[in-house]
Amino acid sequence: MTELRNAVEADISALAALWHSGWREAHMAHVPENLVAMRTAESFLIRTRRHLQSIRTAGTEGAPLGMCIVKDHIIEHIYVAPSARGSGLANDLIEDGLRKIAEADFTTAELAVIPENARAIAFYKKTGWREGSIKNVSLETLAEPFDLACIIMHKNV
Repeated sequence: MTELRNAVEADISALAALWHSGWREAHMAHVPENLVAMRTAESFLIRTRRHLQSIRTAGTEGAPLGMCIVKDHIIEHIYVAPSARGSGLANDLIEDGLRKIAEADFTTAELAVIPENARAIAFYKKTGWREGSIKNVSLETLAEPFDLACIIMHKNV
């Protein structure tokens, strides 16, 4: 298992860049243009600062290799740098998030994935997640929330 840690101030710029790049790779071609317009590098920097206390990561300070943000029973965001893909880091980050969810006394975890992200869906299914229904998920933006149709996946913790 990869050694995970809480993100620190020195990670903010690199985490924001990782998150922005990963989001663009996975989502940009499949979401409405007005959402793409909201997902600027600056917006990821601001949101990384906002969520710093909730981010778990791996790698040296200032050079994180991945990130996971958990809120309540939901794994809200998970991204892994291309250089760390295939290393088991994504699974380690998810397992860490599931432990946090279980420690908060939830019995089921959720995550949302856009239907077009076949790579992510296959990974989640391979690691024991069950595909649920499609529903509108209210995404955080710097302005008002943005609703996007996503598959809700579930896993017992």
